[in-house]
Amino acid sequence: MQARSRALSTRTHLALLVIALLVPVVAFAAVLAHRYATAERARFEQEALDGAGRVAALIDRDLAGLQAALLTLTTSARLRSGDYEGFYQQAAEVRGFLN
Repeated sequence: MQARSRALSTRTHLALLVIALLVPVVAFAAVLAHRYATAERARFEQEALDGAGRVAALIDRDLAGLQAALLTLTTSARLRSGDYEGFYQQAAEVRGFLN
């Protein structure tokens, strides 16, 4: 009976040793995976913010150009004098510059 209980004890000790080795390894891998996921999420967020900033700057630049063109056309002497055909030609020229 003693031999059998010693064999179970050895198996139990071996199982506990394996568990004692695996638990820290699995915990360390989980921590690394969490940190990697957090870093990747932060990187993607920053890339999205940078892209949105670039798009916003392009839109602002285009709108500023259109606003300047409209302000220029509102000061047109042809428009004030009622020469709508001449004003249309002038506006068409300005539109050509904007494209």
